[in-house]
Amino acid sequence: TRVMHTNNMTNIGTRVMTQLHKLLWLTLTAIGNRRLVAVVRRLVPVYRDTIFYFEPPMVNGKKLVALTIDDGLSRGGTETSMVKNVVDILAKYNATATFFVCVKYCTGDEEMKQATRDLLHVHGHELGNHMSIDISRYYSRLNEQDFCNEFEACNSALQDLVKDDDDDESQLPYRIRWYRAPQGIYTRAMKQVLDNRGNVSIRHVLGDCYCDDWALACQDSAFVYKTTMRQVRQGSILITHMPEKNTNREAILNVLERLLCDLDSQGYRCVSLGEMWDICNEQHAHSDGA
Repeated sequence: TRVMHTNNMTNIGTRVMTQLHKLLWLTLTAIGNRRLVAVVRRLVPVYRDTIFYFEPPMVNGKKLVALTIDDGLSRGGTETSMVKNVVDILAKYNATATFFVCVKYCTGDEEMKQATRDLLHVHGHELGNHMSIDISRYYSRLNEQDFCNEFEACNSALQDLVKDDDDDESQLPYRIRWYRAPQGIYTRAMKQVLDNRGNVSIRHVLGDCYCDDWALACQDSAFVYKTTMRQVRQGSILITHMPEKNTNREAILNVLERLLCDLDSQGYRCVSLGEMWDICNEQHAHSDGA
């Protein structure tokens, strides 16, 4: 009886927390994510150079959004991988994406390594740096030198990983253009490391369309999909997470497909950050520094 009572209380607590979590996102969405971006950039100077969204022109009658997918490729390796499912859905809607991958999640076995290479060389997507592992508040506590060491090690590991077997040794390594701080916590130390890279620039990117899909999709995937769609604007950067089999992230696949289907029907095309950057002539919504 005590066990049943404890379980019931736990379930009630979970439902209450889920409802509060959803209320938070309903409130933020009602306020408007771009308004919130303006507040964040004003109050927290370190985010002033962060890319949150773009202001692109229409291309062939299509509006554009940049699609980004975090925590690739699979935290559980091959056993939980849904890379093929994601790639197939992206191809179905003629979408390209930037995968913010964690080194340990795409180098655990040969199948994951090959899947990572195929994202670039076969499917035409791109990679961004999301550090070695998406762990809470670890990287945000590092000083500048320690972060630099880990950051550059991840860049080098990804470049080595995706090197094509047929690549000429004289060719330049794959250029990683984007960084997303784990949990979105960007620090002065991180900014200084990125600023110090000079001409070999890597830009910090967050987004303006997000709804904690990693936590809420398994509880209410329809809510995540509808809330995210309410946030979408021309030039938005959409943040999703990589779905994984047999975990609470599996339902993200359904959310992703519904998003791509509705975006397509509403005249949007999903592109990678690199494509969006080139279309916008290497400018984003805050390129003037305002």
